Amino acid sequence: MIESLNVGIAFAAGLLSFASPCVIVLVPIFLSNLAGVKIDEADVPGTQRRLHLATWLFVIGFTVTFTIFGAVAGLFARQFVDFSYYFNIIAGILIIFFGLTMVEVIKLSWLQRTLRINVSKERGTLYPLLMGIAFAAGWTPCVGPVLAAILLLAGASNSVAVGSFYLLIYSLGLMIPFLLVGYFLKSSQTVIHKISRYLNVIKWVAGLIVIGLGILLITGDLGRFISYFYFLRPPGL
Repeated sequence: MIESLNVGIAFAAGLLSFASPCVIVLVPIFLSNLAGVKIDEADVPGTQRRLHLATWLFVIGFTVTFTIFGAVAGLFARQFVDFSYYFNIIAGILIIFFGLTMVEVIKLSWLQRTLRINVSKERGTLYPLLMGIAFAAGWTPCVGPVLAAILLLAGASNSVAVGSFYLLIYSLGLMIPFLLVGYFLKSSQTVIHKISRYLNVIKWVAGLIVIGLGILLITGDLGRFISYFYFLRPPGL
């Protein structure tokens, strides 16, 4: 069953992945590299079309891949539906663990890799699409803890459809800022600079939310908590 709160969490997780320190500051040069254009020439009509196409191909690549991941997570968990109680406990513990890595209480370098970009000449038309797939498949850069938490949430649904839907929503949260930067490449640098000042606050708020989600999964109170958002009386009260 799709819960609106979980949908909101998945979407916010996508936005958070974009706001990771090692992603957001490099997005303009990353997209310009995908399109094979210079940032200073982003407003030139021909160059602009190439940049827009590259951005769309890139986001389509990671959206399709993330959605497949969600379906696999739901399918895998569905095979153990009789053990859903234990799965939720394990998933909750892992989500708390990843929440702690987000606020750097626990540090795992392999989940916090930095995207390294080599600016080059224009690539083939399908290159941005392949890079989008590689971006998702490699969990880079710095999206590891957030993505892992959403995959575990997808698995807890015990449903292929719901699992893929949660990852689709996660992808939309990640996609929208990428598209905005792709369409407003030059002006986006000023906005990104301003947002960068608050990345530490964003990181802590998101990390605490993820930890809270893990606690609710372990205690079995996630449904009770969600019911408050429907203005319903919690079960058993």
